[in-house]
Amino acid sequence: MRRLGRRTGSILVFLVSHLLSTVDTLPAAAPMTVSQLALYQGADREKVLIEGAKKEGLFTLYDSHTWFRTIAKEFEKKYPFIKVSEFRTDGRNLIKRALEEIAAGQYIADVIATTSEQMAIMKREGVFQEYTLADARY
Repeated sequence: MRRLGRRTGSILVFLVSHLLSTVDTLPAAAPMTVSQLALYQGADREKVLIEGAKKEGLFTLYDSHTWFRTIAKEFEKKYPFIKVSEFRTDGRNLIKRALEEIAAGQYIADVIATTSEQMAIMKREGVFQEYTLADARY
């Protein structure tokens, strides 16, 4: 149970980091692109993420796991100013939809959670965003 708590906390930080679509709320020393922000490790990282998330106001989750709704509810409790929008279907349809959106230049999903088989397809397609978690335990 303790491990799940750490993982949930890491997922929540990851989720917030993907909510930023605008950069005009970031401090001058903070990163200016989503890619830079994903790797940003400054002391003000959490503040920057929360400010951006408040402005965005919506987090979109694509998933093929029924248990992920529990994490979404916990996320909404911790960050009540962010609404979670969830699209859930089987792994094949989920990846098909996500890859079609990405190919069209539409980045609707903030996070995609599905089976390892489907994630391998996305890795092969080169659509992952590298990110850093301050509290990640390797």
